[in-house]
Amino acid sequence: MAEPRAESTSDKVAHVVRARLLSSLVDVGLGVALVHLLPKGEFAALSLLLFLFQLAKQFAVLGLPESIYYFFGTLRTEQHRPFALQTLGLMSAIAVVAGLGLAGLGWTAPLWLPHWEPAHVSFVQMWLPWIGLVAALEFPTWMLIPALIGSGRARQGGAYQLLTTVLVFVATVIPILLGYGAGGAVVGLVLYAVLRFVLTVVWLLRALAPGHSHDSGQARLPQGSLQQQLAFGIPLGLNALANRLNKYIDKGVVTLMLPAAALAEYTTASYEVPFVSVIPYAVGSVLITRYVVLQKSGDMESLRQLWYRAIHKVALAVLPSTVALLISAPVLVPLVFGSQYAGAVVPFQILLAVLLQRVAHYGAVLQAFGQTKSILRYTLAGLCTNAILSVPLTWTMGIVGTALGTLVASMVAFALYLRACARHLEVPWWKVIPALHYTRVLVASVLAAACGSLVLYLPYLVAVWPSALRLGGFVGVVSVLYPVLARALHAWLPDDTQSLKQLAGIPISPSTNGE
Repeated sequence: MAEPRAESTSDKVAHVVRARLLSSLVDVGLGVALVHLLPKGEFAALSLLLFLFQLAKQFAVLGLPESIYYFFGTLRTEQHRPFALQTLGLMSAIAVVAGLGLAGLGWTAPLWLPHWEPAHVSFVQMWLPWIGLVAALEFPTWMLIPALIGSGRARQGGAYQLLTTVLVFVATVIPILLGYGAGGAVVGLVLYAVLRFVLTVVWLLRALAPGHSHDSGQARLPQGSLQQQLAFGIPLGLNALANRLNKYIDKGVVTLMLPAAALAEYTTASYEVPFVSVIPYAVGSVLITRYVVLQKSGDMESLRQLWYRAIHKVALAVLPSTVALLISAPVLVPLVFGSQYAGAVVPFQILLAVLLQRVAHYGAVLQAFGQTKSILRYTLAGLCTNAILSVPLTWTMGIVGTALGTLVASMVAFALYLRACARHLEVPWWKVIPALHYTRVLVASVLAAACGSLVLYLPYLVAVWPSALRLGGFVGVVSVLYPVLARALHAWLPDDTQSLKQLAGIPISPSTNGE
């Protein structure tokens, strides 16, 4: 396969963000489809299987995919292929162990689901071993996207992510539509995992083809590269695990303490959260390599400016989306998931409030300075806070208390990240995020959503317009007013329009500075 055309940083960001946004839309569509196609109890059982799958993934990947971003920046181009194959082999071995662990866990389901109906417990017991097979096949493939992005193939990385997300949707929904229920969806996922593994190996071998150098020794990895990768990746992997536990310990508490119906409601409450949060993490994953280069060269001023530019762009998208979802939740949740999920509205809003701080990928700065152990410590602090608060809050307030525990835990971790980023960026902690710009964007977002809320909640319109029409009017008002207010408050600059066009795939003039 030919070498990719050189892409500017803004090109890479646009490809990755666009693919992850579209993928998150497909994921949300899958969740909505499952809610409407499956009975509430069966939906809860399938959600539990997928939750355990995601939890096992954090144990299995060990931060190895993320380590590719760092090591591709330190290795020669001809060493990328053997390093990627080393990562694939290592992850395959770990994935087999994780799959066996999931299979064994299925046999103990009656012990840890005492509040569930016997039919749903039997479903988990029967199908969890098959989810273990999916894990053994899919987990190793998560190294391909970082390998493609790290080698300058961001467009291919985005295409691969979107393709596999669509395949998951098809493999899950089609069997249910054919009448095979949640069990058929699991079989579809097994077939998908086989196809994904084969596709990944073929794509990897073609994209990272061997170089033409006559000295085969140039492509050999440095001695001790495996140990170095593990030393770098394991703290990241443990952090990802702790971060996932921090996000999903709430679901675990709900599963153990409340009936299956409560888990179904809480699962719907968290569906939209990833859709907004993908933006800062997608931007951060692309910029990590740039941060590393600037940090190694000692150019701290350029690093800070790149960091601030990223926050500027991310805030313009994340804050209005989050505020709009918060305001519209009482109409949006029952409309999308059905009136039987009205209990998910308040947890949905609480979890969305977490996103008001997600205008940057704070861990990217620490990774650039090699501080993966610090990332782990801060995430563990949030995890412990969540674990301490979730049980008593769930006991007293149900799933609303569970969501509150998650919100408080996220604020603890956020404070620790701010302090660490301030130290590495060499600025006071209150300057890690450009406060003036953040405030301007937030004010524009709140004002636009407040005006739009008249369409949603004005008694006359509630009486004569259906929910879908009012929600559409709300989106229209916010979409028109927010850019106007943001410009009036000097939060939306002229080049921001160009950035949004690039993100949407609209052709624009090439950047002159490669940014």
